[in-house]
Order: sequence, then structure tokens, then C-alpha cells
Amino acid sequence: MAISSRIQILSFLAGLALASSAVAASQPSHGFVAHYQVTRSGQPLGNATLSLQLGANGTYRYTSEVDGTAGVAALLAASVNEESQFRWNHGGPESTEYHYRMQTAFKHRHRQMTVDWAQGQVSVDEGKGVQQYPARPGMVDHNLLLLAIGWSLQQGKTGALALPVAVRQTVETEHFQISKDGSVSVPAGHFQTQRVDRSDPGKALSAWYAPDQFPLPVKLSQQEGGDIAMQLVDFKRQ
Repeated sequence: MAISSRIQILSFLAGLALASSAVAASQPSHGFVAHYQVTRSGQPLGNATLSLQLGANGTYRYTSEVDGTAGVAALLAASVNEESQFRWNHGGPESTEYHYRMQTAFKHRHRQMTVDWAQGQVSVDEGKGVQQYPARPGMVDHNLLLLAIGWSLQQGKTGALALPVAVRQTVETEHFQISKDGSVSVPAGHFQTQRVDRSDPGKALSAWYAPDQFPLPVKLSQQEGGDIAMQLVDFKRQ
């Protein structure tokens, strides 16, 4: 997989908070580990592991790990690790820290984001100096995207979703549309799903959820970067 694509699955493993119009989700009561197979244009590319751990004092740790195991991704020993720490506030997740690491045989990238909620300020460091900008209530990092959407669906959210997401230099509002879709078959089984599509121009991303069973999608698809897809292999609660 080309380095310039940054293993485009990162777009799937991204983060968002529930908008004020969303139905408030119940605070998570258990952790989990989910495994996915990743393909590009139908060919094996790698594996992804998403996990949630419950911490002390109402804190949570959510990680996304992607390893290239086939094709160019395997030759480059490509891997991506993202870690989010968040709290549960006003019925939804709010980021407190985010760490991103991309590693290949030839290159390494990292990003660290911290949120000072007492001061209402976000600080982002990519090794070239710290950037700061105002935080927004309900804001989360991109790594929490799939999980927060899943919690919203589990609480009966339908229709449009507008979500505040912390990026490099600001908080942007991302837009999604929820619809009924039908049956989907993946390695983990056969599921009746709801489909979520990002509706912002030029941001093609689709995810299929079985919210009565999992807070994460059973399937994802993105055309940008070479027809990347992820399919659920197994999901275990802890």
C-alpha cells in the first residue's frame, strides 16, 4: 500500500462526539476486542484490531491497531496505532487525549492531542511545535468515529447526524446520514444492518452496523485511496 495513502483505513478509525441533537447513550459498562480483515480493491491488505478498556474514575481507553500483512503494506512493514482516552460527559464521549503513530520500514509519523477541558483548549503536537485552538463541548478525536456512531445507533438515532470533531488545527463539523439498509454477510456472520454515509462533499465513507449486537460496524467501505474495505471477523466482550 502506498505510503501517501497513510493506510487509508485511518479514515475508518477515526473519531466523533454525539451532536446535541443525538439521543444520549448509556455509559459503557464493559470493554471489548474486535478483529477485522482489511482489503484493497478486493485483495488482502492487512488486519485491524479495535479495543475498549474501562479505566478508573469514569475514564476509558480506546485503541485501533492496523498491521499490513499482504502486498506492499507487508513489504513496508506498515502499521498504524491510534489511542484515545476519553470521559463520559453529558450522555456521550469527550476526548481528553489522542495519540497517533504510523510506522513503515522507511518512515515514522506521530501526533499527540491533549484537551484541557478546564481551560477549554486543545493542544496538538506533531513534532514541529504545539498548535492550540478552542475546544467544543462533546468534541472527540477521529479515532472514536465508529464507536460513537455505534453508541448513537444503539440509542435509536436516525436521520442526519452533525458531529464536532477535533482535527489538526480546529474543530470541524462532520455530517452523516443514517438509513436502513438490509442484510450484510461478513466473516463474523450474517447481519441485518443500518447504513451510515458521510454526506460532506468529497468524503465518501460508508459503514454498516448491527446496533442490536455491536457498537462497531460489521463492514466499512471507502473509495478514496483505492477502494479500501473492512469486514468484522469476531467481537468479544470483556
